[in-house]
Amino acid sequence: MGQTSGKLYDATTQKTWMGIQRAYTEVTMAKVDFSQPTGNESDEDDDEKEEEAGGQRRTVEEDVRFESYKPSKLKVEGMLPHPSDAVENGTLATVAPPDVTYKLNIAEDMPHVISEGRLSDLQLEFVTYACQRHEQRLASGSRRGFFLGDGAGMGKGRQLVGLQCINQMSRRFFTAKSWPPRHRRDTSSMGLTG
Repeated sequence: MGQTSGKLYDATTQKTWMGIQRAYTEVTMAKVDFSQPTGNESDEDDDEKEEEAGGQRRTVEEDVRFESYKPSKLKVEGMLPHPSDAVENGTLATVAPPDVTYKLNIAEDMPHVISEGRLSDLQLEFVTYACQRHEQRLASGSRRGFFLGDGAGMGKGRQLVGLQCINQMSRRFFTAKSWPPRHRRDTSSMGLTG
C-alpha cells in the first residue's frame, strides 16, 4: 500500500477552490447550446455541407419515433388496460418480445388484483417476465435478474409489490423487516397488508 503525500486544505482554501470550480462550470455552461441535443451545434463544416445539399439539420427528437405499446404475448383473463397510454421507441417496436413461458398464478391466488385492475396489463407483463427470468439460473447458481426501466406514471411501485407477492408465494426470497412509506402505500393500494 502506498502512502499519500500532501496536506488537507483549510476551510478558506477549500472555499477558494470551490469558487474557482463553480465559476468555471458557469462559464462552460454558458457556452453550451442546449437547444440542439445532437451535440454538433458548433460544427460549421456540417452546416455548410447540409446547406449545399439543400437539407436542414435535424435534431435527435425529430429522428425518434414512438409507437403505441400494448402487451402482445401476455394473456391473462380479465386483465384491464393500463390507465394511461404507453409508448415505446419505434426501433424497439420492430422487435417481438420474448414468448411467455411462466404461468402467472396471480389470477387464482389473488383474483382481486386482476378483477379490480390493481395491476394493469402492462404491470402484469412486467411481473410475468420478471418471474420468468427469476426461474432461470446463472452459471454461479444465482437467480437471473430483471431490469425495470419503465418511465414515470407506469406504476413501478405496484409492479415491484406484485413481483414481491409472486416471489413470496414461490418462496424465492425473503422480504425486509421494514419497508419505506412508498412500499407500504403501494402494498395497501393493491389490497394487501404491508
